[in-house]
Amino acid sequence: MYIVASLWKITSSDTAEVDKRAQQTRNLFRNEPGIQMFEAFKCGEKELMAVIGYQDEATYNKIVADENGPFMMALAATGLEHYAQWVQSWRGEAEKD
Repeated sequence: MYIVASLWKITSSDTAEVDKRAQQTRNLFRNEPGIQMFEAFKCGEKELMAVIGYQDEATYNKIVADENGPFMMALAATGLEHYAQWVQSWRGEAEKD
C-alpha cells in the first residue's frame, strides 16, 4: 500500500462548512477504485490531516497527478479549496512486516 499523509490549513472561519466540505471530499474518495483507506483528523483548530492508503504508487499518480483525474474532480465538486489550503504531503510505501 502507498500511503499519503496530507496537511491542510483551514482558511475559513465557518467551521461547519469546512467540516461539511471535507466530509464530502472524503466520501467521494472512499468510493474511488484503488483507495484502500482514508482517515482524517483535525490538528488543533486550524489544520486538517488526511491519511490515504492507495493500492500502489501508480494508483496514487492516476488519481492525484492527472489534472482531470478524480482528485481534481472531487475538489471541484466539493469546493474544499475555498475553505482549506493544501500545505504539504508525505508519501511512501507501507512497511512490510
